[in-house]
Amino acid sequence: MLWLASSAALLVSCSHSNGALPIPQAMPNGGNVTNGPAPTPAEHGLSVQMHQLTELYVADGAPRIAWTSMAPWLTWATATVAQSVILHSLGVKTEFYTDPNRVAPGDPLYTSDESTFAHDCAGHRITFPNKPGKYLMDPHSTKLAGLWKSWVDTEGGQFDAVYEDSADVVVGVTNTLPCRFNQDDWTTATNAMDRVLNRSIIYNGLGALSEDEGVWTSSPSIGLNRTSMGGFMEGCYSSAGSDAKPHEKVWAAMEDTELQMVAAQRWFVCRGLNETSAAQAIALRAYMDASLLLTYDPSLTAIAEKFPTPSGFDIDPEVEFVPLDPVVGEPTDISALSQPGGTYGRQYTSCYLLGVSVGKCAIVVNSNRAGSETFPWPGTYKHTLTLRGGGVLDGGTVLANGSAPPQSVQPETAVFAIQ
Repeated sequence: MLWLASSAALLVSCSHSNGALPIPQAMPNGGNVTNGPAPTPAEHGLSVQMHQLTELYVADGAPRIAWTSMAPWLTWATATVAQSVILHSLGVKTEFYTDPNRVAPGDPLYTSDESTFAHDCAGHRITFPNKPGKYLMDPHSTKLAGLWKSWVDTEGGQFDAVYEDSADVVVGVTNTLPCRFNQDDWTTATNAMDRVLNRSIIYNGLGALSEDEGVWTSSPSIGLNRTSMGGFMEGCYSSAGSDAKPHEKVWAAMEDTELQMVAAQRWFVCRGLNETSAAQAIALRAYMDASLLLTYDPSLTAIAEKFPTPSGFDIDPEVEFVPLDPVVGEPTDISALSQPGGTYGRQYTSCYLLGVSVGKCAIVVNSNRAGSETFPWPGTYKHTLTLRGGGVLDGGTVLANGSAPPQSVQPETAVFAIQ
């Protein structure tokens, strides 16, 4: 039986148990790992979370360090059955990975029953050029829904949610779309399949933004909020390939998606896809995190970086920075944070670094692909946040005593200003 804990209380203060772990993991060949300081309590009202909410995919290979070193920095993890028991004992919430929407021979949900597969109007299964052997499945299929539920119910482990990959996303197919495809109908069918599962679901599909004649909007998968506790956005403010920084209209659509998830009070996981090493990706890391923090909810929004580290624990020290009490409340769209100088910015009256107050702060992003823009609050802030090195457990650091903010913010860059 797959055990799912209640998801009603998402981590806000991110307190973790320090229980003993019987299965430590060491770096191979005597590799050196400098463990960062474990988060400790601080006061802000009742409490202040020691770091931004975080998520890490460990099911395909755990980091090469002890779970007890990771747990204080980790809020959620997509884990195997065995890993879920260990992580859950340490206070980390866990997800069970599934993909009922794209299936290949040998997968748990593969069957000879053709009703589970999506077909074009000629009766052919629908495949993907970048995923050889994978088939698009049909959420209308009651057989598929039953197979998914049976698999999840009998898997075991200790999980707080089910991860549903490729949810409600019909893109990248080799041949035609499903016969008489209608997106609203497909979303309705996916919600019905999710109801059959009867579990807390976190879906992946928010990164498939919609584009119509140059107008970018949120992915249709956001319609799954009706049956899910939240969703993943892959490529969130950090893309794979050479064009690493989403900008302008695409960036704005990502921000608006984040705002919609906050308004719906749904868990939002910002999953970066760029795999430049963490130590070499400092500017990109700052751009990603600042973009996230512009519109985040500290109790619902998580960062999931993918910048590799020697330890394999791909969480970086910028997560120690937690801005609270924004001067401007949560807007309905990102245009409300547009500043006269051409940037987007937001000021906060209470800002913390690993639970220690650093006073007031501001986050400024220039999402333009070309052209520097004016820093919107000249003379207000004396310092900037400075990132150095790589991961939080690999000796990376973040300091709040950098130089004063620049007068001009370069294209596709961000500034963390400290008063």
